[in-house]
Amino acid sequence: MAWTDGMATRWLALGVAALALTGCPKSEPPLAEGIYGPLGSPIPTATEEQRATFERGQAVALHRF
Repeated sequence: MAWTDGMATRWLALGVAALALTGCPKSEPPLAEGIYGPLGSPIPTATEEQRATFERGQAVALHRF
């Protein structure tokens, strides 16, 4: 049996629908605790050196030129 444009379109649509239904997880995975800080603050696990670098960068970013 030869492929027609209609048959190819149907199989393509079926394949896309199957991927759409099975390709994504059902729910979000839980986020790890303690690796994110509030917006505008360093992460909780930052070392003193990293915190100092963050503070210097924040001072430059907030400087009014």
